Amino acid sequence: MEDGLPALRALVFSDSDLAEVCTIVLTVLAHGEPLVETLNFNELDVTVDRPQRLVTFQGILSVNDETMELSEERFVELSSTIAQPLTGEALAQWQQRSARHVWPMPPASG
Repeated sequence: MEDGLPALRALVFSDSDLAEVCTIVLTVLAHGEPLVETLNFNELDVTVDRPQRLVTFQGILSVNDETMELSEERFVELSSTIAQPLTGEALAQWQQRSARHVWPMPPASG
């Protein structure tokens, strides 16, 4: 699959959906943990592989499971023309929603 915004646009229904996906992925790149993280959207899954510096898009509604892989740098270059990472209150809300919560295990019954 070609690389670029037209190729990404082909994986989603609308320009606003593409902008939303790009905003969240840019936010993960700017503020997320240095892990491999998969983000699930209505129309595609996005894997942000911080150690490998790759962003992989997989269309979940396409018949042939199209995928596209970009370097972090290339994704930032392309997506920064239509989106920016979250900041301020929107960033704080996103961090709260996406925080990993650790709950203690109940004692084993025995």
